[in-house]
Amino acid sequence: MKIIVADNYAKMSRLAAHKLLATMLKPGRVNMAITAGNTPKGVYELLVEEVVGRDYYENVHFYNFDEVPVNG
Repeated sequence: MKIIVADNYAKMSRLAAHKLLATMLKPGRVNMAITAGNTPKGVYELLVEEVVGRDYYENVHFYNFDEVPVNG
């Protein structure tokens, strides 16, 4: 495991988003298990800007294993 320390939340979010995007651009199927909560929120906000509407990310499959409340 490699630990990366950032100066603040914004920088940490940017670094994490860049790492995820690099993985997402690999050829073939990419499986990503993401987490919910407030900690990764900044990362996901950055990813949305980069991913939405771009078909070259169709190889990426997201899975969420956290407890996410669902109505009904």
